[in-house]
Amino acid sequence: MGPIIHKLSDRADEIDFLPNLWVGQVSDGGGNLLSFSPPTGVASQASHAKPENYRPEIDGLRAIAVLAVIVYHADLAWRGTTLLPGGFLGVDVFFVISGFLITSIVLRELSTADRFSFTRFYERRARRILPALFLVMLVSLPFAWWLMAPSALREYSGSGLSSLFFGSNFWFWLENSYTAEISQLKPFLHTWTLSVEEQFYVFFPIFLIVTWKLFKRWTAVFVVVLGLVSLQLAEYGSNRFSDAAFYLLPSRGWELLAGAILAFFPIGNRSGNRLVSSAVGFAPTLGFFMIIVSMVTFQDTMRHPSYVTAFPIVGTLLFIRYATEASRTARLLSTPLFVGVGLISYSLYLWHFPVFVFARLSEIPLTIPMKLALVALSVGLAVCTYFWVEEPFRRRSIVPTASFTWGVGVTFVLLVGVFGTIFTGRALPVKYAETQNIVDFQYAYQPVFREGTCFLAPQDMAPFVTPSPLSNVGPFDDCETKNASPDKRTIFLWGDSHAAHLFAGYDAEYADRYNIVQRTASACAPVLGRQVNARPGCREINDHVFQEIIESKPDRVVLAAYWWLGSSESMRATLDALKTNGIASIEIVGPVPRWETSMPVLLSQRVSAGKPVPVYLSDGLEPDLFKIDAEWKKFAMVEGYKHRSPLMILCRNEACLTRVEPGPAGIVQWDTAHFTRSGSEYVVARFEDD
Repeated sequence: MGPIIHKLSDRADEIDFLPNLWVGQVSDGGGNLLSFSPPTGVASQASHAKPENYRPEIDGLRAIAVLAVIVYHADLAWRGTTLLPGGFLGVDVFFVISGFLITSIVLRELSTADRFSFTRFYERRARRILPALFLVMLVSLPFAWWLMAPSALREYSGSGLSSLFFGSNFWFWLENSYTAEISQLKPFLHTWTLSVEEQFYVFFPIFLIVTWKLFKRWTAVFVVVLGLVSLQLAEYGSNRFSDAAFYLLPSRGWELLAGAILAFFPIGNRSGNRLVSSAVGFAPTLGFFMIIVSMVTFQDTMRHPSYVTAFPIVGTLLFIRYATEASRTARLLSTPLFVGVGLISYSLYLWHFPVFVFARLSEIPLTIPMKLALVALSVGLAVCTYFWVEEPFRRRSIVPTASFTWGVGVTFVLLVGVFGTIFTGRALPVKYAETQNIVDFQYAYQPVFREGTCFLAPQDMAPFVTPSPLSNVGPFDDCETKNASPDKRTIFLWGDSHAAHLFAGYDAEYADRYNIVQRTASACAPVLGRQVNARPGCREINDHVFQEIIESKPDRVVLAAYWWLGSSESMRATLDALKTNGIASIEIVGPVPRWETSMPVLLSQRVSAGKPVPVYLSDGLEPDLFKIDAEWKKFAMVEGYKHRSPLMILCRNEACLTRVEPGPAGIVQWDTAHFTRSGSEYVVARFEDD
């Protein structure tokens, strides 16, 4: 995934009004407009500034930005074309708006009282940000507890802790690249933007106050210089340390500072020159066009933030700076629909990402209708949060400062306690106690295969390449038949490791009434005359086993191997030779599930990605398996052999069973293709005994 936006719309005080002509004309939260004079030398039109109320087009711009990023995160497409590949740039639009508004607040207080109240400033920020954020965190906990595996749950808790302390941008920077696929499964990934903004809120007011006190005439110049330094760092960092440049304030600050610079200059078009007025009047339309073009054409593979990012940033500046009621784009974005979405955009931003994450963890098929339903759910949650949480908590008349402080403090401590307990491993869902062992799954196959005696590893096969005529030592002389009895019939198991892994199952199912004879060798399919370059001695060992079979005349001969397409024809001569020598009952065990990597590793990857351990899995399954099995089924039917199909037992709809019981003891296969003891016993017990 690419960048995520954060609703950065802070209106002055309780955010009832926004400046229009001059940033210095801002509401005190009770409907009264306050004015301040811009820094000396910046502009001379201050005395002509005409107070105007709330600017709805900025809320409309917020709506455009938040909808763009939701479309991007939902990966919505039309006829195979991604709708907004650059929708992630909504974050940059909001950073500009945030810098503009926050600087307005600071300058207003400095201009009217020549002092700045950090207490009042941070109370406003806390009322604006914390209640909705805490609500989303609290609601997410049961879903994370139920859907996320141990490692993912721990990472979720760590990201929650870092978000509470507004350091999640550092957390995710150190975790992994944002564009990694696993990012889609991190419910709090979007909080990195909150952290960037809050860090800006800590440092920038101090910088602004110091420069205002010491170099009042040069304050705007210092802001411009700081922004240019940050932009250069972003350009350099996007080449040299892209993840850090993406997440951290020094290379993101220029976007906020670009908005901050607007706070020093008059807003709107008041030129008396008709040509200039016409050009200026076109500026908001041009700015809006630059934003939309960026979102439609930019890709998340570009270097970002960088010089290229300046394109939508400049567009945002043009729109905010020059949009007036006469602008068509401003009138469009001032319509109730856009304004309404803009008003709920912070809550909408907070909700949409975890909603999609938990949907993915639930393995809900994300069809277009389902994605639209999730967007609608996010909107519904945002509307409720806006009216029942955001609005009440922003107003001291409803939630007094003392009550707010106690409520936020208690909730903060609760969340820190819960996240901290989970992160340290002191709390883990019972259902995941065994799942964690799957991640660390280890299996000792050697004693189960009876390696060295009844299953020959490559080093055990080499001595039989050219057997000495004076030696009477056979390849399986040390292989004992367990509980052998002349009163039992005999099952003779011949093949490679895919026969060896069946021994545990045949032993468990038939040992009470059959002698189970095992003759298996690594990568040595039971094909007479076949030489395997990587396994010297295979041909000679198979000749020895064939001779033993025709001499002992076992009641049942079971052949199993790592079969391939066309293997049935390769086996024809061997099968004919067995029949010719009086072997009446021949059973061929078809292929078993085969995976592109170890099946426990596949399960571990899913666990680490926050997905539940599946009962059936299709991802990573070799595609030709079912063709090979069908080939053997047809061959056996035509030629009169018995066909045993592990795939028919383990698989359905081309997805195969991963566990026969909860926990690591029930895992079916321990590597890419071999059964565990549990898997072997499960499969053989379900073979038709005819």
